[in-house]
Parts: sequence; structure tokens; C-alpha cells
Amino acid sequence: LCIDRSRITASMREIIVALHGKGIETRAIWGLINEQKPYENEETYKLEKAPYYADRILNIPSSTQITEDEIRYVTDEVKQLLRSLADGLKNFLGRESLTVSEAMRQIDGNQHKILFLTDDRQRLIGCVTDGDIRRFLLSGGAMSAPVLAAANRHPKSAKNMTEARALYHRKDYIVIPVIDGDGVIIDLFAGEQD
Repeated sequence: LCIDRSRITASMREIIVALHGKGIETRAIWGLINEQKPYENEETYKLEKAPYYADRILNIPSSTQITEDEIRYVTDEVKQLLRSLADGLKNFLGRESLTVSEAMRQIDGNQHKILFLTDDRQRLIGCVTDGDIRRFLLSGGAMSAPVLAAANRHPKSAKNMTEARALYHRKDYIVIPVIDGDGVIIDLFAGEQD
């Protein structure tokens, strides 16, 4: 499992402890030798990739004996934990029960001025931009109306980042949500990162 450090700042230790609390044993891919006590003052060569991977790769349970239910449990719990740690993603998600006014406040809090609307099971059901709200209000809509009245009920989405990247470049999209098999937003593609 590779941790996206642009979205998740929790340390590997914090992630491992959180998963252990859910009964999931994980470990970091490796510890760098030059960071171990006996070797910390020894000469090292220019390490470029090893620290990058050591800070991002997490081994999750694998075995020929693992059951489908165990696999499902581990994947569900890992996804839930990573979603909860990805503070940036939260800025782009809003409940379908929001009013137009509440949605506007949340849209103001994110850089792309878009809000993806989810149902009570966190599944994508729509999206709304500041432009959608402006058009809704100009047509006589009220600030107290449900945001779904101003939303696009058929937003584009992708199943993985490769698909999201292709879709993003095909049209003039602001952000492409990446959804899992249940329709839950697990990531966002907003163009290439520098």
C-alpha cells in the first residue's frame, strides 16, 4: 500500500497503530539502515528513492490462507482509515442534506470551488460548483433550498487515477472524483501536481 503524502500527513507509526487497533497487523516496508542506532553516524551515499519509499510503503496482510471476508475487512478498514486521514478530501465532500447556503460556505473553503455531494453511505450522488449556485440563484432559487436543486446529478467520475487523468484531459473538468466499487469517493484528480 502506497500512502499519498500530498493528502495524508500521519506518520507510518500512527497509521500502523491505528490499523493494529482494528486488528490489522501491518508494517512499514523497511527501516533504512543509516537511520538505525549502530549506523546513524556512518557514511552514507546519496539516497534518493529509499527514504521516499520508506515513508510511503506499508505492507498489509497477505497469505495463501487469508479468506475473502478477511480481505474485504482489511480493504474496507484501510480505505476508511485513509479517507479519514485525508483532510484535503473532506474539503470537497458535502452531504446531500446541505442547503445552498451551507454548500456555498463549504465551496468557499476549497481551492477548486466545487463540492461533491454524497448520500448517507458516502456514495457520490452529485456535484455543485460556485457557478451552478450562481445560476440557480439568478433563476429564482433560494439560499435555503436543498443544494441538490442546484447540483449536477450526473457528475463524471473514474474508477482509478489513470482513468481520471484521461477524462480530465479530454474535457475542461475542474476535478475528477475517483470512486470505489460502491461509488464512494476515495480520491480526486485535479491535474498534474508539481
